[in-house]
Amino acid sequence: MNLLAVDTSSKAASVVLYKDSLLMGECLYNHGKNHSVYIAPMIEKMLEACDLSFNQIDYFACGVGPGSFTGVRIGVAMIKTFGMVEDKPCVGVDSLYALAAAKAAGEEKLVIAIEDARRNRVFACGVKCETTVIETGVFPLEELYGLLCAYNKDDVLFVGGGTRIYKDDILSHGYSLDMNALITGRAIALAAMEYIKEGKTCDCCSLLPKYLLKSQAEQSKK
Repeated sequence: MNLLAVDTSSKAASVVLYKDSLLMGECLYNHGKNHSVYIAPMIEKMLEACDLSFNQIDYFACGVGPGSFTGVRIGVAMIKTFGMVEDKPCVGVDSLYALAAAKAAGEEKLVIAIEDARRNRVFACGVKCETTVIETGVFPLEELYGLLCAYNKDDVLFVGGGTRIYKDDILSHGYSLDMNALITGRAIALAAMEYIKEGKTCDCCSLLPKYLLKSQAEQSKK
């Protein structure tokens, strides 16, 4: 099984290629600009380096958000196109869940993956071991801290792009963080492989972004 996975839902953009459970290729950059310019060449170069073509890919997966509205659209549109052109199934993965689950696999702590939702709010998902403790949603930071009251602060780890923005706030509340643990194509692929085993795939037309808020432009119209 050849699986191509993409995530552009945050400032980091990445692509990854798996053959069965073996990582074949990976490319990531994290400067937060021009995902639409760089992501396609990244995929082409990775496939070329791995001596594979698009028609040899069995599944196309992407992070569907929540996160950057523009970023999510770029990744979803690209994977929808690949799935349509190659007539192959797609897999949509909650980006924050993918990160939290991947990080939690190597941790005993409750892992909270966050991305900035602006106005002192975050998109967040919490996973401990293999259990989702906090379903993906939008939370004011203080509300999120309140949901963690039952846990020892030493047993909670914040990850994701949001940690770079809210670093001081998180640390001032006594929690630890890992600013280098970001949403990646690898995390998306690992979750997608589990989805595939469970039959949770879709056709290109059914692959949709996961928006939990209206875009800034839509909010400005009010």
